[in-house]
Amino acid sequence: MAMLNKLKPSEKFLKITYKLLYDLLLILGAFFIASMLADGLLPGLISDLVGLWKIAVAILFNIALIVLIGRILNVKIAEKLNKKIAWPLFIVLGLLVINSVVKLKNFLILIILIAAAAAVYYFYQLFSDDD
Repeated sequence: MAMLNKLKPSEKFLKITYKLLYDLLLILGAFFIASMLADGLLPGLISDLVGLWKIAVAILFNIALIVLIGRILNVKIAEKLNKKIAWPLFIVLGLLVINSVVKLKNFLILIILIAAAAAVYYFYQLFSDDD
C-alpha cells in the first residue's frame, strides 16, 4: 500500500496540469476553427493531411481529462455566461453553415437554413437576456 501512495500525484501537480489542460483546450479550439476555415477556403488542405476528426478527438480527450482532474480536485465551476465570445462564434458558425450548404439541393438548403435560423433565434434570446 505504501508503494501506491508514492505513485499518487501531488495536488500541486494536478492543479498545474489542470490549468495547462485549460490552456491546451483554448489552443486546440483555435486550431480547430482555423483548420476548418482553411479547409473551407482550400478544400482538402487540412482534411487530407491531418484530418479534422483527429483534432476533434484531441479536444474531446482534453475535455475528458479536465473533467477527471476537476473531480479529483473538487473544482467548483462558476455559472457565468461569457457573452463577449458568443458573437464571433456565431459569425464563424454562420460562415460554416453557408459554406456547407453551397452544393446541396435547394429543398435541403431551405430546411437547413430554417433550422439554423431557429437555433440563431434561440441563442439570441439566450445571450440577449440581461440577468
